[in-house]
Amino acid sequence: IDHRGMIKNFNRAAESIFGYESSKAVGRNVKLLMPQPYCDEHNDYLQRYHETGEPHMIGRRNEVRGRRKDGSIFPLEVTVTEVDGVDLFVGITRDLSAQRQLEREVAEASTIEQERIGQEIHDGLGQKLTALSMMAASLKRELDQKHVPPSRTLEELMAHLKQASGEARALSRGLAPVPLTGQGLADALSKLAEDVQTTSGVACHVEIPESYPTEMEQRTIATQLYRIAQEAVHNAIKHAQPRNIHIRLRRAGRSPELTVTDDGKGFQAGGGGEGFGLRIMRYRAAIIDAELQLDSTPEKGTRVRCILLPVEVQNTSGDL
Repeated sequence: IDHRGMIKNFNRAAESIFGYESSKAVGRNVKLLMPQPYCDEHNDYLQRYHETGEPHMIGRRNEVRGRRKDGSIFPLEVTVTEVDGVDLFVGITRDLSAQRQLEREVAEASTIEQERIGQEIHDGLGQKLTALSMMAASLKRELDQKHVPPSRTLEELMAHLKQASGEARALSRGLAPVPLTGQGLADALSKLAEDVQTTSGVACHVEIPESYPTEMEQRTIATQLYRIAQEAVHNAIKHAQPRNIHIRLRRAGRSPELTVTDDGKGFQAGGGGEGFGLRIMRYRAAIIDAELQLDSTPEKGTRVRCILLPVEVQNTSGDL
């Protein structure tokens, strides 16, 4: 493309990825290949680069979203480099659709297996520990009826069984945090907020409108959204020293949207590399075909926003 974003060359691989013939793409603005919001932002990036030299996307590998001729949106990796002396930019693109599909299948298999193990712990180990606790309690009652003081060993046994039962329940819930119910994600987020408030003392609020659909189409989506919320909340407590955290689940248009906001100390966005927690959240969002946005202002707080994007949109590319 040239400095105005006009396509100058479009090879066979690009034809295959985007569905346009070269003759139909050359001479058009590269925004043709982008959905919102990248479409509106692209010319601003080029203009800013020419005016300030700030390489927002140039010279680095970026994961964005592409738009095919049929209007479908797909994950795309793009590396843009400047060709010195001729005022041209070359974009190397890679379709990530197959990779994301494989990651989703792995995540779904992992979710199913974790839920199975969690259920086994709850129904197997948990039930056995409960039975042993009941037996110990029954033995203590028999000793009381016979006016025999219970030994210290019995009391310690009952205490350890109670602790083990609690740990088994926590482990089971950790493996399968989203209950297998119609409102599983809502219940899991409410439980997360309750636990956070109890353990940290930070006020954690959950907002899920009654109009929000109770069903979640895929278990993997619900689980990954929960994990993103969990990571965002824990990051806020660990780094931001907030007084309040708000978890909000709603539907924005056709897409579910999860938002975690805190009123902590915040940070300067774009400064330094991304931490491990943020990279994990971005990875989880990519698995479920979602976009993760991070906004933070020093001394005012941070907002993490995860939006599930529709797979297809209406074709807005004109008569091409």
